[in-house]
Amino acid sequence: MRYPTLSRSRTENLAHRLVAGGPDPNWELEREWAGSGPDVDLSPLREALEAMRAAHDEGEAATAEELEGRFAGDVHRALRDLPIEILDDPGFWRYLSLAEFWWFVRLREGGPIARGNVMTYVDGGRECVPLRMFLRAQAIRKGDDYSLAGALPRATDFWRSHVLRVNTGTAPQLARSLARLQLETRMVSEEIRPLARELNRLWSNIVFHVYEEEDCDEVLRDLYEKRSR
Repeated sequence: MRYPTLSRSRTENLAHRLVAGGPDPNWELEREWAGSGPDVDLSPLREALEAMRAAHDEGEAATAEELEGRFAGDVHRALRDLPIEILDDPGFWRYLSLAEFWWFVRLREGGPIARGNVMTYVDGGRECVPLRMFLRAQAIRKGDDYSLAGALPRATDFWRSHVLRVNTGTAPQLARSLARLQLETRMVSEEIRPLARELNRLWSNIVFHVYEEEDCDEVLRDLYEKRSR
């Protein structure tokens, strides 16, 4: 399958041009292609982004953070069946960040971008906005149910620090258990950080990937109750 990509240097140049208010790039000229065969079909992703843009324009979400959680599942659903070599290519996520998601990247990370930090959010790493939406949804997916991705209000640090940057994000049953616990308890940062540290240490003795969800619930409940005593 053939798919569009951007190199890091080209992404940096285009991103700074967009931040400065320059004209929209001609993506037919700017993008490069990788792979072979038929072109990747991005129409499902564009439909999801159109719905996301409409929800924003109509005021259906109070904040950009809420939009990110609410539509993470739609982004994952649109891309999840692509070949792994595409999903593992940072150049593909760079292209999506600028060519498809730029309006939302700027909305979501306007503060850091205004201070000169744009590459963090478009360069294909874990803070790259479309990739982190995809990974958030993947972390909690159960069949076609992505509801937990948008269930927690004001949860930016929860997802970044306690799911996506650590092993928890690789075990959906554990990520779902942690998200449910946080939804129930609404732990503040000072409460969840020590619990998350203890959970991370348990990975040295427990293979959470083979745990049932009920077992994950029990482990997390025990950790929470110990921290609450």
